[in-house]
Amino acid sequence: GKTTLLEMINNKFSEIGAPGFQVVIWVTVSKDADVHKIQKSIGDRVGQSLSASSSQAEEQAEAIFTALSKRRFLLLLDDVWETLDLKDVGIPQPSAKNRSKIILTARSREVCRKMGTERLAKVKALNECESWKLFKKNVGAEVDLDSILINPHAKVVVKRCGGLPLAL
Repeated sequence: GKTTLLEMINNKFSEIGAPGFQVVIWVTVSKDADVHKIQKSIGDRVGQSLSASSSQAEEQAEAIFTALSKRRFLLLLDDVWETLDLKDVGIPQPSAKNRSKIILTARSREVCRKMGTERLAKVKALNECESWKLFKKNVGAEVDLDSILINPHAKVVVKRCGGLPLAL
């Protein structure tokens, strides 16, 4: 779903010679968001050797801000669970002038709203047929999912996954 779309965007703009951005940065934020780990991930992509230590957070934010302010960047924040203050991380505000962009995935529209997103795109869960196709693809040809012994159990598993591609 959301992560897969973000991966596609990352791959598209990370290709050598791809027009658009000078640097593409992917950060998986996850439930226990840690500003210092996020800073380290960004620093690694922009050539700044930063530590994941909390004692230097403000200095690291300044270093990231300086590095990103000089470049047109695409920042991909995956799996954001809670509002993240991008200023604390050191991320400059994208504008028409710098033409940088930030794309984030979140489970909650409220998180997106609080972070000031300009556009929201809801990614719907897969329907039953799409879920089954993806499940079959992921399981592989080695397992006969049409077998009388396996099929009913496989269908239950697919249903419990709720149309979520990562679960399938």
